Amino acid sequence: MALAVLAGVSCFAVLAYLGTWTPFAFVGVLLVALTLRSSAVPMAQFQPTVRRLLIGVGAGVFMVLLAHLAYGWLSAVFPAVRSGTFELLSLLDVAGVSPPLYIPARPTPTPPRAAHSQTQGT
Repeated sequence: MALAVLAGVSCFAVLAYLGTWTPFAFVGVLLVALTLRSSAVPMAQFQPTVRRLLIGVGAGVFMVLLAHLAYGWLSAVFPAVRSGTFELLSLLDVAGVSPPLYIPARPTPTPPRAAHSQTQGT
């Protein structure tokens, strides 16, 4: 457990410094491999059955519904939750929420030239 906490904290440090989520993928795979190799989790738990799959899907759906309902209620009762969530998602650079890293400067508009004023000669 201490190794997992240390690995997670290290990944967040890399995220803050380099701005990439890649270490989480590598560390996650490494921790799963170490867990399986150490027999900390019996291999029988990794044999899928219809019952286990339904339990997993049901738990996932329940967590999503509960999170959405709780967030709606919490943000209504405590308005700071909404702004805090936006700041957190911006910090974590979540797609569609975070501000762009580079905002190009707007080109200055050029005034329109008077048509035919110089070609008329009058």
